[in-house]
Amino acid sequence: MIRPEVFTPVQDSDLSDAFYSLEAYKKASIELIAYVHTGDKERLKSFHEERKKALEYYDSYTYMYDRIFKLSYISATK
Repeated sequence: MIRPEVFTPVQDSDLSDAFYSLEAYKKASIELIAYVHTGDKERLKSFHEERKKALEYYDSYTYMYDRIFKLSYISATK
């Protein structure tokens, strides 16, 4: 049984990496579209760099989310 008084809501935690991941994906998309229209290899390179950042932020976010949720769940079910 989950005891709500000891469950830490995920929304109270700092999960700003999710926002950063989204922003990096937006930038990556813009760069990819620009590459398609211009053929500029620098835009393609920028796309890959932004995509890599987005994936790193996503990994950080999912790790933190899982950690917070699991610890909260364990605490709430003791």
